[in-house]
Amino acid sequence: MRYDVLQRGQTKTVGFASATLLFGVIRLSERRATFVSAVTHELRTPLTTFRMYAEMLAEKMVPVEKQQDYANTLCLQADRLSHLVENVLQFARLERGADFGSVETLTAVEMLGRFESRIKERAGEVDWEVRVEIEQSINEFRFSTQPATVEQIIFNLVDNACKYARPSSQPRIDLTILRHGKTLAIYVQDFGPGVPVKYRKRMFQPFCKSDQDAENTAPGVGLGLALCRRMASSLGGKLKIAYRKSKFDRVS
Repeated sequence: MRYDVLQRGQTKTVGFASATLLFGVIRLSERRATFVSAVTHELRTPLTTFRMYAEMLAEKMVPVEKQQDYANTLCLQADRLSHLVENVLQFARLERGADFGSVETLTAVEMLGRFESRIKERAGEVDWEVRVEIEQSINEFRFSTQPATVEQIIFNLVDNACKYARPSSQPRIDLTILRHGKTLAIYVQDFGPGVPVKYRKRMFQPFCKSDQDAENTAPGVGLGLALCRRMASSLGGKLKIAYRKSKFDRVS
């Protein structure tokens, strides 16, 4: 039998380490529970729509003139699920420290050409337009980045605006690309009501939506902005919010 004698200071250290470990385990458990709750809620609506519409189409309950509308709805729900899965998988990769996408050297015009039609199509779903402006002085400026990561960041910001920036005084999204020294600055601006004060402190926290929030707001699991900030950081950049002097903020 062995007895180990710890001095008082050592006992405090062990106790602190145990408390820290326990706190970390509790936080991990809470994050997992929040993740499961958020994703489950977000999956329920499109899956229910898929099942109902598919059964109605299979049983020939839908009039011919309505079948195209049903097919369009199924396509929209499929895109919604695909976007959710894409975000969750990318978040998991970043949590593991994994890389995402290959590095390429290209111009802003070439990069934007990869996904301009995609973001315009998303805005078109809510009858909005996307106005693109690229500073003329950078037309020939070539830089190295991961285009797939930039695309996901921009699409998430546009998707976020389409869901939360309505009603809007101007039904559009401005996408502006400027040069700042050896780097580029990309601005995504909407003209909606902005971010309520109570959400400001936690808007970049992953899965920040409560069950009540999920029930009463637009579809989403509260992951988009958190993911955008982490992806921007992985590229050596930053994602910031431009504030206006009023009751609300505007995301840029």
